[in-house]
Amino acid sequence: MKIKTSALIALSAICLTATSALASFTYDPTTYNSADATKGVIWFDTVGTMSYDGNGNPANITGGTLGNSTVQVDFLFTFSGGTARSIVYTLDAASGGISAFGTVSGRISPETVATANNLAGLSGTYQVEAWVGGASYGDPLNTKSRISAATAITFGGTPTGQLPVLPSPVNNFANFAVTAAVPEPTTLALGLFGAAGLLIRRRK
Repeated sequence: MKIKTSALIALSAICLTATSALASFTYDPTTYNSADATKGVIWFDTVGTMSYDGNGNPANITGGTLGNSTVQVDFLFTFSGGTARSIVYTLDAASGGISAFGTVSGRISPETVATANNLAGLSGTYQVEAWVGGASYGDPLNTKSRISAATAITFGGTPTGQLPVLPSPVNNFANFAVTAAVPEPTTLALGLFGAAGLLIRRRK
């Protein structure tokens, strides 16, 4: 089958455009915030207090229980023009922080998030979505979930025509606790309607 050269050129141009339109930025998820015990830690149910020992490990934990490897998290990045999510990580069982996200062997640092434009060097925010039980933050199978407050970040990577910008750590979020998942209002309303229907049927 013969294909005209002009058609091939046009097809190549389309592919090139689609490829070049996809940019990225980087972030660093590999360490909890040993410089500030009020940041970078996820707890169960209640936010407690803690400090770090001389080796940077959690110490003097009181008033709460650190999150463990049953907690999964991702990062929701917000920037001018949209949002993007990271891959899903498993919380470090020992620290409640982000010292052992993902698989320790073969883990890539920094991580990269693909976006529709080059955000390297620009500012935005991120939030940590944490949950237990399901496959994602919004999964109805979750038994616990919570999202952190928005925290400022400068995206890493290489701005066009400039020197590379180091990936920002995502351990500056204020400590928070995953708590029992609260049903969405629509889910709760459906449940109430269903219960009311059963009562009516029983009375008949």
